[in-house]
Amino acid sequence: MLTHLRMMARYNAWAHDRVHAACRKLRRHNFFAAYGTYFNGLHGTLNHILVADRLWIGRITGKLPPIKTLDQILCLDMVSLVDARAKENHRITDMVDALDAAESARVVTYQP
Repeated sequence: MLTHLRMMARYNAWAHDRVHAACRKLRRHNFFAAYGTYFNGLHGTLNHILVADRLWIGRITGKLPPIKTLDQILCLDMVSLVDARAKENHRITDMVDALDAAESARVVTYQP
């Protein structure tokens, strides 16, 4: 189980890096455009993914972040979003690397 969790944490970081690299090639108006998606385009969607990751890590660690809504905008621009995502990726991989077998099997319960 630990090997799988560690592999998935690294895959998660790799995938986010690729998505953000592609977004950096976009024109600013395309990145911020509202395409009628649930989280209002790329900027809103990538912020939502960061929000969701922070909430899940908070549930796992028992230290919930001060997030009010799933569509909360944590980063107003691409540079700060890429930086926050990289820090979150490190936080996730560090947390998973620190798990032992018992912790990796623990059931996490939460109230939505």
